Amino acid sequence: MPYIKKSRRNPIDLDNSGVDDPGELNFKLTISIVDYLEVHGLSYQSINDILGALVGAKAEFYHRVAVPYETKKRLENGDVYPEYFTGMEARKIQGSAVSSATVPVITNAPILTEESFDGQFRYPNVP
Repeated sequence: MPYIKKSRRNPIDLDNSGVDDPGELNFKLTISIVDYLEVHGLSYQSINDILGALVGAKAEFYHRVAVPYETKKRLENGDVYPEYFTGMEARKIQGSAVSSATVPVITNAPILTEESFDGQFRYPNVP
């Protein structure tokens, strides 16, 4: 999780200059990993720390940036998945300042609990 105390952000803030393409971004991330290894040493724990940080950063980026962007594009351009796959339908928001907007609404998604999950994923109402 990137939400560290503000007092710790400036000392470890990375210089954002000179990153022009994905290869350079990869290089910058790799240098950060190498720096971490040089401080903490090569061990199972440091490998686990690095992998955990990368997976967490990826998940947070996807959750905070990719999902809202994809949702915006889906609402602008239309969904490509039929409602019976997603359990979602777009409904107009009525009586608000954004009355022309559509929002996804869960219509038939079942509540999954540990007791009700039998190990098989199925799509409801697939014709």
